[in-house]
Amino acid sequence: MNVLVLMEKLVDRVHAMHFGSAMGFRDSYSLEAVLEGSVHMDVTNIYAVLYSLRIRHYNNLVSSGKQTWQSYVNEALSHVNTQHLLSNVVAPRPFSVGLIGDAFRACSPLPDVGGASFVVVRGVSALLLPASRFAKHAILQVASQFNFLESKTPQYTPVDQYLEDLTQGPQASLGSLAALLIRDKWFNRSDPNAAFFHGWASCYQGGYFMPYKISDERQGRLLTFIANKIHELSIFAQWGAPDVGEFSLMQVFTAAPSYQDAARCPVDGSFGEKICALLVVEQYRAVARIAAMRSVRIKARVPLHLTLVGQGAFNNPPSVMKAAFEAVYSTVRDYEVDVFIHGYNDNDVEKITNSVPADMVLGKIMPATEFFSKI
Repeated sequence: MNVLVLMEKLVDRVHAMHFGSAMGFRDSYSLEAVLEGSVHMDVTNIYAVLYSLRIRHYNNLVSSGKQTWQSYVNEALSHVNTQHLLSNVVAPRPFSVGLIGDAFRACSPLPDVGGASFVVVRGVSALLLPASRFAKHAILQVASQFNFLESKTPQYTPVDQYLEDLTQGPQASLGSLAALLIRDKWFNRSDPNAAFFHGWASCYQGGYFMPYKISDERQGRLLTFIANKIHELSIFAQWGAPDVGEFSLMQVFTAAPSYQDAARCPVDGSFGEKICALLVVEQYRAVARIAAMRSVRIKARVPLHLTLVGQGAFNNPPSVMKAAFEAVYSTVRDYEVDVFIHGYNDNDVEKITNSVPADMVLGKIMPATEFFSKI
C-alpha cells in the first residue's frame, strides 16, 4: 500500500475512534472509555503534528533501522517541544487492579462463543509489532517500571535514550511515540504508585522495587503489607496511535520487582518469591480481565499480546511466570480473546512452553515472518 495512503487512513481511523468511541465520556482514561477504545485527544493531537515526519521516515522505520528511528525520535521531540504540545495535556490517570476486578466480576462471556486461543510468537520486535495484522486494535502488555516509564536503573531515562535499551518495554513504548511523550511528561515527576509503596523508600526508588535490599525479617513484613493492599496497586492502560501500522492499539503497562543487581534470583518459598508472585500475577490477571471485558464490550475477538515481565534482566523466579500464565488462562479461556505470548529467542520460547498450564492448548510456534505476513 502507498505510504501516504496508509498514513492518511491511520490518521482518519484514530480520529474517528476518538470522536466516535469517546462520545459520552468526559475522561478517555477511565476504565469505561478504555474498554470502548477511546484514544485521548492529546494523543491524536501529537500524532497529527508528527504526520509529515512519519511520511518521510515510514519505509525505513518499518525496516527497523536504529539510526532512522533515532533520527525520527529526535525530530519528533523537537517538533513537540517547539510547538509546546505538552504544556496543556491532561494528566493520564491509571486505575487500580481492584477496580478492574470489581468490573470483571460484573461481566460474563457472551453466549455461544468459541473461547480463547493461545499461540507462542518468536522473534518479533516490540518496536514493529503494531505493523502486524494481528495487532489490529489489539491490547499490548508492556514491561515497565511501577511508574510506567522505562529505565535500566532507578534513575530517570530520557525518551531519546530509549533506543539504547533493547528490552521489550522501551521498544514497545517507542512504537507509540505520541502516547509515550504524554506518559514521560507526567510520570517522570509524579509516580502513580508512590503511595502504594509509601514507607518503603529503602527498597523503592524511581519506579524500581527492589525487595532484596532489605532483610528477610523486613521482607516478611513487606509481604504482609503488600497482601493487605494489593487491590490498590495501579496499572495504566493507554490507547495510542502507533508510528508503524494502520490501527490504534491499547498498551497496558505492568512491572515486576527488580533483582537485576541482587546476588541471585529469589528461591522457591522465600519471601522474595512470594512478593514477586503477588505483584506480577495480579497484574497479568488485570491485563487478562481488560481483554476479556473488551471482547464483551465490542462483541468481537480481541488480540492480546503478552510478554515475559520480570523474566529477563529483573531475574524473577520461573514459578512466578507459571502462576501468571495460569491466571491469564483461567481469566480468558471462556472469552473471545486471542492470546499471543511473545518470546524473542529460543530461550524465551522455552521459558514460555515450560510455564503455560497443561490445559492451555498452544498452536504452533509462530515465526516473525508469519506474524507480519499479509494473509
